[in-house]
Amino acid sequence: MEKDIITGFQWGDDMSFIGTYDFENNKDQVRIHLPPRTTLVPPPSNLAVDEEAAWDGVKWIVRRLSLSHLPDRY
Repeated sequence: MEKDIITGFQWGDDMSFIGTYDFENNKDQVRIHLPPRTTLVPPPSNLAVDEEAAWDGVKWIVRRLSLSHLPDRY
């Protein structure tokens, strides 16, 4: 029997997107039981180098990254 695999999108402690998580659907329930810090809503994919996706509790938002750890260009 083929398993029903669902892809979730997870966030870390600072709410930033950390990756996908594939898990098996719990077929004995109507609602999908999501692992912690996981949503079925995919994050935006067209991000600039200095941007990241972050979960605001309802939807993904785009935040500017601070790249202060990189040396200045002269």
